[in-house]
Amino acid sequence: MIKFLMSLVFGKCKCTFDSANAEKVIEIIRVNALTTEPIKRECDEYSVILSDISAKKLREFTEDNCIECSFRRLFGIPLLFERYKYRPGILVGAVIFFVTVLLSGRIVWDIDVTGNKTISDIEIIEALENRGFHPGIFINDVDFDMLQNDCLIDKDELAWVSVNMDGNLARVEVREKRVVPVEDPPAEGRFANIIAAEDGIVEICRIKNGKAVVEYGDTVKKGELLVTGVIDVGEDSVRYEYADGEVLAKVYREIVSYVPFEYKQKIPTGEKKREIQLKIFGKSINLSHRGSIDGGIYGTIKEEEKLSLPFGISLPVWMKNTEYSRLVEKTVLLTEDEAVSMARSDVTKKLHEMSDSFQLLSKSEKTDISKNGVKVTLCVYGITDISANYGFSVSEYDTEENEEKSGNEENHNS
Repeated sequence: MIKFLMSLVFGKCKCTFDSANAEKVIEIIRVNALTTEPIKRECDEYSVILSDISAKKLREFTEDNCIECSFRRLFGIPLLFERYKYRPGILVGAVIFFVTVLLSGRIVWDIDVTGNKTISDIEIIEALENRGFHPGIFINDVDFDMLQNDCLIDKDELAWVSVNMDGNLARVEVREKRVVPVEDPPAEGRFANIIAAEDGIVEICRIKNGKAVVEYGDTVKKGELLVTGVIDVGEDSVRYEYADGEVLAKVYREIVSYVPFEYKQKIPTGEKKREIQLKIFGKSINLSHRGSIDGGIYGTIKEEEKLSLPFGISLPVWMKNTEYSRLVEKTVLLTEDEAVSMARSDVTKKLHEMSDSFQLLSKSEKTDISKNGVKVTLCVYGITDISANYGFSVSEYDTEENEEKSGNEENHNS
């Protein structure tokens, strides 16, 4: 690696001389230790590869001794200067390029944001720019701890921000705050009771407003009143409230999954189309076209690779490959064991999805195998909030109450 770098910087030359002068030239090279490369014979000529500096010394020795030799630069920076010395624009461009490459590892060239769902990439990048972090800034000038804290202060929606450098790419990872839905305040004249959303056995009542009409151990049915918003005040008057709170109860649920022995599955055909993009300074340039894609089904695989030069010099350039694989639907036949396994995986996934609001106490499984498929039923017993608000207005409540009283009086008179 070092040898190649030295050759690139100082250049390489090829010295050619005839057989009549071979002995003298070889002796000059040996005495002055001008090269360690082997001397090659080509018909009546000899040739040897030297560094540009050694070639200059050999040229001086041969000219002083009137020995004919020809010299030709092969590669390296000296060759570029010789070739383009009358075209300064190319040399200036090359210098600018090399300076840019050397500085690229110290400068932020692009910002990549991940982890956001409701907040856009642009909003997060703008928040960083408002704190002085943007493409083109020197990495050593950034206090990343302070930047992350300032970004959290500016964006209330974020719970966590991390900014890490991957070469000259700033990878910004965020976590958004969990938004708790805020219920709209009840409209004027509207109140509510709490009723049971499903059957259960009451465990705990946590009431904020209203009055509980059930207690621990009560068995309730779906739609039954749990917390009333009509509060008795004295003997002849009532107060209306918007009942609020939660009622935890033991409930029984069944999670069912059916898997047929014969179903459709998407299978790759082997036909692939590829799209290549070059991403420079956050801008994407299409290098190829994926071609015409009909209305069929395609699977997509995306890869991103950062480009770099030898010696670990990174460039602000990324190669993005997108592969489109054509899929066709084919009928797949499952064995009984395969169908049971798929059904069990499905009910387990559904149980996991409801685990945030459901405390599992026990579970059991039933498997029914028919001619066409398998049905797995997961019977679960656990604790969850069964409360559901049921709104009413005072006029509606009074009307219902009066109708109930009238009915009772008619029954009494009869």
